[in-house]
Formats: sequence, structure tokens, C-alpha cells
Amino acid sequence: MAILFVRTTVLYFVLIVGMRLMGKRQIGELSISELVVATMVSDLATVALQDRDNPLLGAVVSVMALIFFELLLSLLCAKIPFFHRALLGNPMVLVKNGRIQPQSLQKLRMTRQDVLEELRLAGVENPNRVKLATVETNGKVSVIQKEEKP
Repeated sequence: MAILFVRTTVLYFVLIVGMRLMGKRQIGELSISELVVATMVSDLATVALQDRDNPLLGAVVSVMALIFFELLLSLLCAKIPFFHRALLGNPMVLVKNGRIQPQSLQKLRMTRQDVLEELRLAGVENPNRVKLATVETNGKVSVIQKEEKP
């Protein structure tokens, strides 16, 4: 029982330090690579806690390797546009000058109702009032409304 407590404590602190190194984000704001790392880290930690026959150091090294690669990819994305586009994609226009863009909906696997819902969440009731609505690389929709004529 004491060994399990020690293993859990060690992994807990390794995971806390590792996640802090990766940066402050909420689950809904994770990029694909961050989500993959978080999933793999949780699986590694679970296996390390359940299987006492596996050395704890192996799990710690694996977790730190994943975090290192995530930090390296983040650095490459910040410095080299190709990596940013390849890993995170590009923003996509949903509405342009009041018109919903069907080709974007198809690529994003969204419906017209999904777009209208996102516009309502942004405080826009009518798509005709939208100058530009874009799905950003983080998955959020940004909306720029047309200027109202006096």
C-alpha cells in the first residue's frame, strides 16, 4: 500500500510540473497535439499506478518525453509557419458579407443550424448583419458585424 502511495505521489508531481510546462489552457482550448499528449499521459500514469511490476522511472521518462515533444512542436509552430498550418490548420470563413459559405460548412462538417447557433452565441440574430464569421484554429468562432448605417 505504501508503494502505491509513493508511486501516485511521484506521478502526481511529475504530471503537475509537466502540464505547467505545457502552458495554461482549459480542456476546450487544447490543440489536437495537446489533447493527444494529455490522453497519452493519463494512460501512462494509469498503467504505472496499476502495474507495480513496471518500473516507475519508465513511466516518468515516457511522460517527460511526451511533454518535451509537445514543447518542441509548440516552439516549431511559433517559429515556422508551415508547422503551424500542418499541426493547427488555418482559420475558415463561415459567413462572408451575410452569406453562409456552404463549402466551409462541408469541410467543417457543420450545418446551417450550427452556424446560426454560433452567431447567436456571439450576440448576432441575423446572418445578414455579419461582415465576417470565422472558425479560428482553436475551434472558436469569431464574428465581425457590419457597421450600422446611421
